[in-house]
Amino acid sequence: MKRIFAHIGFSMAAALIVLNVFPAAAFYAAGALFALLLFSLCIQKYRLALAVPMCLGAALLACILFIVFTDSAGHVIGALDGKTVSCTAYVTDFPERSGEYYVYPAKVVSADLAGAPQPFETQLRVRTPLSAEPYTLFSCRARFYASGNSALDSYGAYAKGVYVRATVLSAESGGERVRYLSYLILRLRQQIRTYFSLYPGGDRGALACALLIGDTSAMSDRAYADFTASGVTHLMAVSGLNTTVLGTAAYWVLRRLGASEKLRVFSTLVLLLVYCALTGFTGSVVRAAVMLGVILIGQVCSKKADALNSLGFAVFLLCLNPFAAVDVGTLLSCAATLALLTLVPHLVDKLPSFGAGVFARALRTVLESLAITFGVSVYTLPVTLLFFQTVSPAAFAANILLVPLANFVMGLALAAFCLQGVPLLSDFLVSGLRLLCGFMLDVTSFFASFRYSQLSLDDPVWALAAGLALFMFGAAFVLYSKKSLQIAAVVTCVLFAVSGLSCVFSAQGRVQLRAAASYDGVAAVLQNGGECVVVGTGKAGAYDVEQAAGRKKVLWWIVPSYAENESAAAAETTYRCNVQNLLVPYEKDEVTMNVRTENLVVSRQTSLDLWDGVRVEYSYKEDGRFLVQFEIYGRTVAVTDDAALAPPGTDLLLCETASGASGFGTVVCADAENGEIDMESGCTFLFAPQRQIMYRKDRQWET
Repeated sequence: MKRIFAHIGFSMAAALIVLNVFPAAAFYAAGALFALLLFSLCIQKYRLALAVPMCLGAALLACILFIVFTDSAGHVIGALDGKTVSCTAYVTDFPERSGEYYVYPAKVVSADLAGAPQPFETQLRVRTPLSAEPYTLFSCRARFYASGNSALDSYGAYAKGVYVRATVLSAESGGERVRYLSYLILRLRQQIRTYFSLYPGGDRGALACALLIGDTSAMSDRAYADFTASGVTHLMAVSGLNTTVLGTAAYWVLRRLGASEKLRVFSTLVLLLVYCALTGFTGSVVRAAVMLGVILIGQVCSKKADALNSLGFAVFLLCLNPFAAVDVGTLLSCAATLALLTLVPHLVDKLPSFGAGVFARALRTVLESLAITFGVSVYTLPVTLLFFQTVSPAAFAANILLVPLANFVMGLALAAFCLQGVPLLSDFLVSGLRLLCGFMLDVTSFFASFRYSQLSLDDPVWALAAGLALFMFGAAFVLYSKKSLQIAAVVTCVLFAVSGLSCVFSAQGRVQLRAAASYDGVAAVLQNGGECVVVGTGKAGAYDVEQAAGRKKVLWWIVPSYAENESAAAAETTYRCNVQNLLVPYEKDEVTMNVRTENLVVSRQTSLDLWDGVRVEYSYKEDGRFLVQFEIYGRTVAVTDDAALAPPGTDLLLCETASGASGFGTVVCADAENGEIDMESGCTFLFAPQRQIMYRKDRQWET
């Protein structure tokens, strides 16, 4: 049987994706798979072929791993969620800023709580930086809370083994150092960050650092937003491409130096291991390192490694952590690699030959780049649809220009760091970095300036189209005929064309109200076609605002009050969106001096006619309370921090206090009981002139 690990790895991955989406079905799935496995072993045809029982066995193993890991996560959450605990821990990486907090990846060595698991991974939130150095023990008192209800809900935390996070209430440093080798690797990362912050410095240096080790912490919000809108953020997330380039270059240099094959392979494998550690063992880097390692070991053993089987082996290793199957970086990396191994070669073979001239070769290179971008986009579309609901048409052109350049800049950045002590040569390398990184920033800024650089795919029609397309291709691969694949391709193109047209026509006259609520504040986006109005910022809701507003024209951005949770992200978020008018209750330098907008309006009470049948009223009270009312085709929805301010019968988008809540319309995005708020984030409401429809998650109201 060929490609054993391809069958095992992809079967495990498919099973784990389904289980992470429907975790309650794990025991039923395990029972059904066990029965099917026994049934397949009883039939000689399937038993001798091995493919069917092997795939069923791999899926059964995935179920067992998922059940075990889920039980472990439940034990950690059950023991610590909502508890304030004294513990001993050490930081494992440098912090990231999240609003007013510093977030430290950490490991708790011991916790003063009966029944608490020890040790365990976590993330510590503090308002001021910790004095303890990485990998140095310190004592702290922290309040723990669950990272999420499931792996999907945790946004990658479960994949890292972080089942609970904590807010540090107090901390005392002064312990011993642990894991000295890990500390040295972290110090190397810090030296790389420091070097590029000085040479070439600014966003150029931050980009060079991101291309080399995937660290984007020093990049400005504007530059990062441009990369996002251009669809090339994958260049800054250290991926398999970076790993492959580094490993191949190291192997080539060692061969030129005359090293033996075994020494070349061993040295390259050690370098790949160090690079994985340097980048935090991200799924995409591990996947590429495993694939390259299998190929190199195959050379030593005089056996040619199969690329698809190597990918399957890498996927198998990653799936030993069942929550990694829904890590977005891992999914995108594996999907892109699968496209390069399966779809892209067929697309390239269909390209016409233009001869042997320079122009012909250049044209062929451009077409091959387009084929690669198209193939990778097709395979990664389901992941993009599931996690981001956006797609970037500008990515096709941007990737053609930037992907080859990014590989060269990564090598240049590595050379600049390693040769920083060599006079003249280091200056030459830094000048090259400054020039090329500046060019990349200019290119992304250019593509991001287009109005439709990003398209939203949050309409359910796109999800239906993607599901049907996957079903068509799945059926075609089962039938395994050339004609069925051609039919699937044609039907898929028609599906997406019809979906796009239906979204365009259905959006005519339809207003969408999206609420991004959280414990840290609320943000609401009222959208009509390519225009929108934003209320609030909400630190945790800023990402939702940027996803909804994106590069659309923001007619008005209303900062309803200067409460910390409503204005903390205002300045940085305006740099990510095209804001025409910003409305604030009064001038405050911290916000008004740092925002980017065409017009700054200072008013405590105003009424604005937005579109036909749609208007907004805003009022700010002397005691700091606020009320924003949307009147949409005769229906009123209020955003407020006190329900007592809203007129009776008003639907409440946010209600932070329960006073006067009785007798109102639907409390649609927040429910206040005994002073505590139970919020549902990501609520979406649709309004049409003739037939009003309000939709929230799995509920629907019609009037």
